[in-house]
Order: sequence, then C-alpha cells, then structure tokens
Amino acid sequence: MTAPTISYLQWFARQLAQAGLRRAFGVPGGGTSLDLMSALHDQGIETVITAREDAAVIMAGVSGLLAGGPGLAFTTRGPGLASALNGLASAALDRLPALVISEDFDAADLDYMSHQVLPQSSLVAPILSQGHGGELAASPAALEGWLATGGSTELPAP
Repeated sequence: MTAPTISYLQWFARQLAQAGLRRAFGVPGGGTSLDLMSALHDQGIETVITAREDAAVIMAGVSGLLAGGPGLAFTTRGPGLASALNGLASAALDRLPALVISEDFDAADLDYMSHQVLPQSSLVAPILSQGHGGELAASPAALEGWLATGGSTELPAP
C-alpha cells in the first residue's frame, strides 16, 4: 500500500493552518486561484475576496499581526501583482507578517503570451528589500523556514 499524496497547494494550506492562519485575502483570477481557495477551505481557512490587491496585502498583514503569525494575500499575475505594490510597501514599512503569493509565468506561457507579462521578481524586489523581506522559492523548505520565524519579515538564509 502506498502513502496518499497531496498537491503542493494542499500541503501549503495545511502548513499555514498549522502556523495559525485563519483568513486569506485576495483577488482571484485565472490560473490556480480557485485551487488555492479550495485548499484553504479544506483546512478551515476563510477566504476574504477583496476589491483590490493592495487592500488584500494590508488586510493580510494586519490579520497576521493580530493573530501572532503569518498573514496571506494572493494575487493574479502581471497587473494583479503590480496592483499589490502599495500593500507590499505598507506591509514592508510597518513590518507586517504578510506572505503574498502570485501566479507566475512559466517559459511555456511566454512562448505565446505577451499580454500582461511583467517582470514580477524585478517589480517587487525593491519594496521587499526595504522591509527586509524577500522572495521565497515555491518549495516546502522555503515556506517551512519562513513559518519557523513566525512569518517574520526577516527571511531565513536560503
């Protein structure tokens, strides 16, 4: 008999729930937003749909601060992440424990897409560095390291 497997998003939601996350905030779009919302729901995490991405990030940061753990905001790729920049700046400057996840473009997407493609890492890097944050790899080790700090804005060394 083999052990049951779960998706990365199911694992991700379980880790955040165990760390104390009770609400996530965001603007869903295409891609994996609905899969993320389903995984969060399965872990008893309420999803609050916001009108704007910047508000989602600020709400996630304040929620994390009040709960003493991480806050989660999610955005769509390209313009969705760009819209979150004001929220990221506020969270960075106020040292709010916000984890922002965004859909991304992979190499196969870029073969045929040009609409709404932005250099996402380059877009957020200056803001994240001001708050002593940074980009986490989409890996279990990166998330576990960040959660071990209580969702600190000081990211663990890679």
